[in-house]
Amino acid sequence: MTKQAKYDIENPDCRELLIERYFNGETTNREEEAIRKFLFSKSIDDSRYDELRAVLAFTGTGKRLARETVRIGRKRTVRTIVRIAACVAILLGAGIVYLSSSRSNCVTYIYGQKYTDTETAVEQMHKTLDAFNTPEITVEEELSAIFSPLENLP
Repeated sequence: MTKQAKYDIENPDCRELLIERYFNGETTNREEEAIRKFLFSKSIDDSRYDELRAVLAFTGTGKRLARETVRIGRKRTVRTIVRIAACVAILLGAGIVYLSSSRSNCVTYIYGQKYTDTETAVEQMHKTLDAFNTPEITVEEELSAIFSPLENLP
């Protein structure tokens, strides 16, 4: 059989051969398209081909839905890539701003006054910590001082 005879869907013998090859999964896309055009044309109204029409309609719908899913998937992939790139750009920008800012300044507020001298801040911190570190008060005395107000309640 020559190539043109393969696609001659008007020939009843060739038509039956193509339909058999379609159900065996041996047809090419061009042959399937020829079968589809023939069966869905208005010139043919044979009930023998109802089953084949149903199968072709079902597979055509499946192919169309698959193409739409691929398109939607590609759009989602592109959107995801753009979102990731935007997040990376924001993080890089924030990192650059953070690293380029001067962090060597020490600002301390002592009794409402602003001090930027590191030595003053460290000295004041040690004085405050020394006020809490009194060795003459033991843990037992501190606990009794904490809980004694509760004992005196009526």
